[in-house]
Amino acid sequence: MSYDKIFINTGIDIVYNNRISKHIYNQKFIKRILSDYEINKYNEISNYGRKVEFLAGRFAAKEAITKAISFKVNFNLISISNNEIHFINSNSVLNKLSILLNKSVKDFIIKVSISHEKKITVANSIIIVFFN
Repeated sequence: MSYDKIFINTGIDIVYNNRISKHIYNQKFIKRILSDYEINKYNEISNYGRKVEFLAGRFAAKEAITKAISFKVNFNLISISNNEIHFINSNSVLNKLSILLNKSVKDFIIKVSISHEKKITVANSIIIVFFN
């Protein structure tokens, strides 16, 4: 795989866990933040603190991702599994990146890191965009 040029951008977000803890049983909030896959994983968690961490981590990560890609995507259309990022409609993201960067985008990679520390959760993301 050979590409002439690449574009790299980053995003970061921090969230107070108590802000998210108010919503851990709010189904409307959960469906707005989590993908269907993530909702299944979330429902398997029985520990209150771990539920807060999971939801806060996904919220912060998806905020960081939208900052890295420089446009909004509905959070429930982004799925995170083992720090792998999947967009429910990746072609739409490719098209928006092409328009935003004014170049034909061939592919992109997004990585995310999530960290929890008692009262806060922080997430950092990086996108690498490959042009034709």
